[in-house]
Amino acid sequence: MHKASGRTFATFSNPTNVDPDTGSIESWKVWFGIKSKDAERRFRAYRARWELADWRRPDDEAPAGALTVRDLVDRYRAHLLERRGADWFERNGGRFESSMGPLLAIEGTAPVASIGAKKVGDVRRAMLAEGKLCREELNARIGIIKAAFRWAAEEELAPASVWYSVSAVKGLEAGAYGVREGKGRREPVADEVVEATLRHMSAKHADRVRLLRLVGARPSELYGLTPSMIERDGDVWTAGIVEHKTKKHGIDRVLAFGPKAQKILRPLLLRCGTGLMFRDEAVGAREAVQALTKEINRAVKRANVERAVDGLRRLARRKGESEARRLLRDRYRVLHFAKWTADDGITRTRLGTVAELVQRVGAKRIADLVRDVGGEPVPNWTAYQLRHTRLSEVRREFGLEASAAIGGHSLGKEARITEGYTGAAQRELACTIARKTG
Repeated sequence: MHKASGRTFATFSNPTNVDPDTGSIESWKVWFGIKSKDAERRFRAYRARWELADWRRPDDEAPAGALTVRDLVDRYRAHLLERRGADWFERNGGRFESSMGPLLAIEGTAPVASIGAKKVGDVRRAMLAEGKLCREELNARIGIIKAAFRWAAEEELAPASVWYSVSAVKGLEAGAYGVREGKGRREPVADEVVEATLRHMSAKHADRVRLLRLVGARPSELYGLTPSMIERDGDVWTAGIVEHKTKKHGIDRVLAFGPKAQKILRPLLLRCGTGLMFRDEAVGAREAVQALTKEINRAVKRANVERAVDGLRRLARRKGESEARRLLRDRYRVLHFAKWTADDGITRTRLGTVAELVQRVGAKRIADLVRDVGGEPVPNWTAYQLRHTRLSEVRREFGLEASAAIGGHSLGKEARITEGYTGAAQRELACTIARKTG
């Protein structure tokens, strides 16, 4: 049994098929699902068929030349690369591989024609057993698996009955099997939080954050910009984005840069030449966004360390420095001493300052320390929340149509997406109207 996931498997071999070069015999691994009586029955049935087949692969294994699930996944991956492009797969390939991993582990050698709703359900149960995924992510990954079989039916690589059976697998509803819910809709980040973080960021990353806040762009859109894409004729600069999230819906994506954004862009246009403005050619968009996220996380911790140190110093003035040190020692397991290396190269210890001791508190607990000393911690946030902040601001001041224009959403079937991005602004607007007229 695979302890991490609870899935059961067995390795079978065919002693009559020996490789003449290496002397090794043919062997293969078969997965039987989550440990249960059903899995045990499947194992016994498979072992019986294996023995009847004189130690060869049973008939339910893919015969020579038949399309296996692994073959289908490889072909579907190549199809996505061709259809969506390398940039899209760079951003979304991680989720694709994570979705297909359990399917390949359990049914990788099985013929595509043998897959149905029951086997896809077994894959979902394996994902559930790991206990790491929320309901929304679990449904999204099963949706990717179903899309692969739908494509196989479209290309006549599998019978239409396979897709018909697989499509019967419904998404999990809230509360099913006790699976946890996700964090929900991403909320805007307050400008005060952004400003408190920017003070502790490098100038390069701070400019990126300010641009995302002013323009309302997705980070991947900003990181694909080159000087030739920006039209600088009028008082408002514009840039047409070729590869973007809503391209498949036939929507044109245009970024608009006002006077404040132009002030940030001008020095970059002089320095970057003709290449990418916000990342090196060797660095992918996904890695660039991850680097920005790490910089934001580090800056948030620095801001909270600063607030914690100020709070501890206020505590020391009121109750003495020993009280501040006792708080760090008893609640946060931080000792009073700091190591240092002298000029002679010998490492010694000395009584650490409060600022040095606070640095040892982990990023996950530093917010608790700020609260313990009477402060308000800077919450964690991501670059994607800046887009929500911008769209909410535009919605409040100029309405839904303007917000859709800034966000790159259509006012047709995608209007509900803009509604989702600006739900907090809607509530605030309703409260304002009620306050004035109700």
